[in-house]
Amino acid sequence: MGNTTSRVQNQLSQILPQPHGPDNARPFSDHEDREQFIHALLSLLRQCNLLNFDALTVKLLYSRRTDDRLVATLIVVDSVQDKIRAKVEPSEDGKDQAEAFLAFRRYVEVRLYELLQSVPEAGGGGKVQSAATGNGANVPVESPPSYDAAKDGTGGGAKTVPTSPANRPDSSLPLVGTFTTLTGIQESHIPSLWHHLHLQEHPTLMQYLPWPIPTSPSSLSTLLTHLITDRHFVLYAILADPSHVSLRPASPSPWPHPSCVGIIAYLDINTTHRTLEVGAVIFAPVLQRSIAATEAHYLLLRNAFSAELGYRRVAYKCATENVASRRAAERLGYVYEGRFRNHMIMHGVSRDSDWLSVVEEEWEGVRGALEEWLREGNFDEGGRQVRKLEEIRRERLGREG
Repeated sequence: MGNTTSRVQNQLSQILPQPHGPDNARPFSDHEDREQFIHALLSLLRQCNLLNFDALTVKLLYSRRTDDRLVATLIVVDSVQDKIRAKVEPSEDGKDQAEAFLAFRRYVEVRLYELLQSVPEAGGGGKVQSAATGNGANVPVESPPSYDAAKDGTGGGAKTVPTSPANRPDSSLPLVGTFTTLTGIQESHIPSLWHHLHLQEHPTLMQYLPWPIPTSPSSLSTLLTHLITDRHFVLYAILADPSHVSLRPASPSPWPHPSCVGIIAYLDINTTHRTLEVGAVIFAPVLQRSIAATEAHYLLLRNAFSAELGYRRVAYKCATENVASRRAAERLGYVYEGRFRNHMIMHGVSRDSDWLSVVEEEWEGVRGALEEWLREGNFDEGGRQVRKLEEIRRERLGREG
């Protein structure tokens, strides 16, 4: 298998975009285009039994259309028969930084490695078939599940799920809680957000984010506009009463939420696979470690898993060294999945990223614990919690188990 892996990796190095070449424009407009390309590539590898690469030439070509759109085309040519074996042309819009290539390249490498691991060594167990390599050797290759097995969910432990797409989140529809309201960021929110962030005194609020630190309200507005228009984030302003982010006022709720004390967003939204990520989290000092902060995360999770949107997975990633961020996510109920090594180059420094998620099968338990923790009876008159969120979740899981 080692020679096979080496040949495949050599081909991979030829077809993946190079971050320092002339192609420093992102060839995929969104997550779905990227997934389409990866699926086509991995399907091709499996069809070729991962073994006949000596006879194939795989290239990723670029062309610019009349409307100035850059188009990436994957072409696989059979060198022996001199004909195209496969051609995939994902649509794209292509305006991004070179680090997007690095992230994409690493993503494909991880997926390819997983696929290679499914090819057992000679003499291994499982149902295998023999396939000839370019040098005449036979290597056992795992038989893919039959169509019927894949369809009914019996192949390889897979399960059948509805294929209807999720709906894209709409930030114009406010998400209203007791301590916070999340709504689409507007220009009118910028002065309040700038005032509460105190970025000049607290630049570490953006230490682990890949953007320059704004130096004025106008530069903050420019950054947020970029995230919405160019990166397709669904960005929310977190509105609250700074005097009551953990303390309930004497007057009955709901009470007004007049100030913008942070932002949070959905990103990497894939409606086909019904997955998205929560990120771009910037909490003003007054919001941090408050009931309102937990409620803001809860509102986003509840919205994503709602019947109206219908997502199956909500992801969260953070720099590996940002231990506080990972602990905060795990406290909320996110489950650690793994680490992307050398995932990004951020401010000239290599970054590893830790990935966590909540999936639909876990959501009921996560939601129940969050709602129980947020109840008024779980806090004393000073706004201090009576029971920790993790304690409540463990107890609920024990009862339900």
